[in-house]
Amino acid sequence: MKKILIMMISAIVTLTTLFSTMEAGAKTESELKGEQKNIESSIEEKKKNIDAAKQELSETEGKRKELEVELANLNEQVNKLKSNINTIQAEVNKILEQSQKTKDEIEKAELKIEENYKLIGDVMKISYEQQAGGYLQLLLEASSFPNFIRRLEMITSITKQNDKIIKDTTELQIELEEKEKQLDEERTVMEEKQDILFEEKAKVDELVIDQQAKVDELIAIQNSLKEEIELNNEQIAALEKESKNIENQINNLTAGSTGSYEGRAFGWPVPGYSTISSYFGYRIHPITGVSKLHAGIDIPAPAGVTVAAANSGTVIVATYSESYGNYVIIDHGGGLTTLYAHNTSLSVSAGQTVKKGDKIAAVGTTGYSTGNHLHFEVRKNGTPVDPCLLYTSPSPRDA
Repeated sequence: MKKILIMMISAIVTLTTLFSTMEAGAKTESELKGEQKNIESSIEEKKKNIDAAKQELSETEGKRKELEVELANLNEQVNKLKSNINTIQAEVNKILEQSQKTKDEIEKAELKIEENYKLIGDVMKISYEQQAGGYLQLLLEASSFPNFIRRLEMITSITKQNDKIIKDTTELQIELEEKEKQLDEERTVMEEKQDILFEEKAKVDELVIDQQAKVDELIAIQNSLKEEIELNNEQIAALEKESKNIENQINNLTAGSTGSYEGRAFGWPVPGYSTISSYFGYRIHPITGVSKLHAGIDIPAPAGVTVAAANSGTVIVATYSESYGNYVIIDHGGGLTTLYAHNTSLSVSAGQTVKKGDKIAAVGTTGYSTGNHLHFEVRKNGTPVDPCLLYTSPSPRDA
């Protein structure tokens, strides 16, 4: 969608440029300057849009980083909860394993008790069958008192042994049942802990999903802002191209200036300030950082200092542009024009006749400027020439 929009803008600019070129002969300089001013207003508006988008992009980047830190902390919590859940699960599994072993031991003990009861029963049955009267008959049939004592001791020993077997087996069963009960309680506690951890993990998982959604939303906003910045830059480039085309048309108009140059000596455009900070020729532009022709000279002076007409002529341009700021062009006749740029204010208007030395503006730093100065150009038939060639020295004072 963005690419289609850019293509449409380029097509519009191309058509506009074509029509502008076709109609150049039909349009006055004032009309062209009006179009250029509208374009520059659009460029300024789009630059403001870019600044606003960059500001919002910076703010969202800060929020995004905060959310990503929170998200990392939440993921760390999730990992810890998972680890705790796994630890407790291992303990539950161990308890279940121990509980199963205890149940197996209880079953064995119960079988042992049954076996012991059966054994005691068998012993008593055998004793009864061998002695019809049982233990009493066995005692009565003693052949002597010592024999009676031996038989009584034997019966007592058998009875005690049987009682011990029953007691030990019963105690074992009780102990195992208590152990199983304890294991069941421990398992219940562990399972409750595990349930709590599962609930906490579910809550943290929801937070993670929510935070991730916020991060994704901010990323989408950032991508949209980046596309908006890129689109505005494309539009600015197209508008600047159109503005340059109009500027060329204006230069063509000024190149064909009427009248003839009378040959009067040129006066210095900033009386009392003779320093030249940047000369005519190729240089690295202080704003764009690109090497290009510096089509004039720069004369530094305090803001508000008078800018004077270098020679008599007719003001053909008195307006504002993105690059020159407030500037004036004077037609001196014979294809010779002078340009005065970056002024804080203008004192003349298009169509006005001026004399050499008349105040036409005040020094400033409007447009593409890094400080208060006058940018002064001289053009011959629209082609920039070195202004210093008009004077007897590189930095003369007004005569």
